[in-house]
Amino acid sequence: MDSSHAVVAAVVAFAIAALAPVGVIPILSRVGVLDVPSRRSLHDRPAIRGVGIASLLGFAAGCLYLIALEADPLIVIAALTGSVASVLGFLDDARGVSVRIRAAAQLVIALLATTALIVSTGASWLLLPVGIIGIAAYINVANFMDGVNGISGLHGVVVGASLAIAGAGTGREWLLAAGLIVAGSFAAFLPWNLIRRGTFLGDAGSYLLGAAVSVVSAAALFDGVPLAVVLGPVLIYLVDTASTLLQRRSRGAPLAESHRDHIYQRLALKRWGHVPTALVVTGFSMLAAACGFIALSGGLLASVVAFSGLVVLAVAYLLLPAWVLGPWRDLSDGDIEVRATDPARTFTARRWAVVGAAGFVGGAMVTELRSRGAVVVELSAPRLDFDPGESQTDAYLRIAESPEVEQFAHQLKNVDVIVNAAGVADAGARGDRSLFGANAFLPLWLARAADRAGVGRMIHISSAAVQGRIPVLDESTASAAFSPYSRSKARGEALLLESRFTKTEVVIVRATSVQGPDRPTTIRLRRMARSRLASVAAPGDRPTVVSSIDALTAFIVSVGSHRQSVPPIVLQPWEGMTTADVLSAAGGRRPLILPALLCRLVIGAGYVVAMVVPGLAGAVRRVELMWFGQAEDAAWARGIDFVVPSRVGAVLAGPSGDAL
Repeated sequence: MDSSHAVVAAVVAFAIAALAPVGVIPILSRVGVLDVPSRRSLHDRPAIRGVGIASLLGFAAGCLYLIALEADPLIVIAALTGSVASVLGFLDDARGVSVRIRAAAQLVIALLATTALIVSTGASWLLLPVGIIGIAAYINVANFMDGVNGISGLHGVVVGASLAIAGAGTGREWLLAAGLIVAGSFAAFLPWNLIRRGTFLGDAGSYLLGAAVSVVSAAALFDGVPLAVVLGPVLIYLVDTASTLLQRRSRGAPLAESHRDHIYQRLALKRWGHVPTALVVTGFSMLAAACGFIALSGGLLASVVAFSGLVVLAVAYLLLPAWVLGPWRDLSDGDIEVRATDPARTFTARRWAVVGAAGFVGGAMVTELRSRGAVVVELSAPRLDFDPGESQTDAYLRIAESPEVEQFAHQLKNVDVIVNAAGVADAGARGDRSLFGANAFLPLWLARAADRAGVGRMIHISSAAVQGRIPVLDESTASAAFSPYSRSKARGEALLLESRFTKTEVVIVRATSVQGPDRPTTIRLRRMARSRLASVAAPGDRPTVVSSIDALTAFIVSVGSHRQSVPPIVLQPWEGMTTADVLSAAGGRRPLILPALLCRLVIGAGYVVAMVVPGLAGAVRRVELMWFGQAEDAAWARGIDFVVPSRVGAVLAGPSGDAL
């Protein structure tokens, strides 16, 4: 195959793909092939999808031109695989295809393509599962990543050009030709997508992109092209998708549900918008492709350098949202509509009920209330199970049909305020049904019972951990849960905020890191503070979330007895301690001051590892809080001039002569 034929084929592909939308778009518009915005979408109005058929026409024409000149089997396999996958995608665009049928069809396409590649290249049959999984998976990867204008077209150009360069560098003219055809087919779509807004590839185009890229990459790998060269241009797409799936799985979110959790989606939504985000992702892909090319020089050293560069770029991309946006926020559930407070409402708190009265916070609440002369009813919480994937509607229906709720409501007769101090407080707890039952389902269950009993106000004690690494804790619905415990608390808040009660005003109190004289977490903190590991990030004067049980109970009493309406979320206010103050009070000496940059690098690396081992996220977060602390904006407490009892220093120090 002459290289000039490859150039002509690319020109044919570009020309036809560029002109085809003129006829394709009116047809798609007439038959109503539209992309309606969903929770995953970053566009806000219906758009024509399925325009990837134009790219298919260009891709197929370029391949047919080469096949007419010389029927290279690898070009034939690429043409058939891309075309069949694109047709499958178009059927989904036009009529909808079930997930199971799509998955089965993708696996069949991958099986046939991989078998044909092995026969044509003489590669080992041990590569059969690699090819099947790789091709089927990348079809979906390309589909998942097709969420902002320009990203797919640019990806096709970068990967196609990279494969073409690899073909030229290794003397494989079929690879040069295939890469140029892919690049030409998707370069032609860019003007339609960027200049004529509201024109999308749809599944027809993203399936073509994923199939063409993966089958040509697999053919190159089977034909002896170094792995780093093949992996480089697709690395960022793989990293983005894999990290997103791991995060969603670790917090129990349905993998098949539409969302906005991809790194590129978060960057587009919160910072840069469509085109700049697409350019950033493309820039990373170009750098990764350049690293892969190092392996073309041959030798072990070249491969080590290439893969080292790929690892560095992958880590940098994973850390990009933290560098650009700050802490990650869970956008999967969208914004929660929060009720407005009623300034005319007046309220009197005479009789209180405390659920979980035998626990650490519940027991302290009972003591605090009785010291103020309040009438207190002590109640135990029911043991409940809850599937993290259960919908709001199903959860509420299950409660509405529960006779146990009615029975519990009888215990709340004549109660003015109910405080939910129950739940699992173990930050290292596993994300099972019992954890979500106690921390997510129970609050809604109790709120329903309170509403049935006519209780005026319910206070649910949640945790500031739901906002994770946000720079300043606040009273918004923003969530950045990072562990099973914080996710269970965040889900409990969401269930309450999305529900409406006719008689009961529900208030969520976000408690910070509450310490008590004999609490196990406080004892562990003292041990840490007295060890050689006690350290803070320079300069050590950042505010910390460490607080006392006395301050929390006093604040909850103020919330429960407030005569006017209270906002749906209020934050426990800061007690005035800094990161160095906490360790000094708990350890009896000043902690080691570490360089802030070093601490940030260690924490960043820890979170990257936690993506693979989710159980480490909680431990990394605890170290981050010890080093950097976290600021708070307790607006409601400030607005009512709440006086914070600062007792945390004495609690941390412990009783005189405390032996640890």
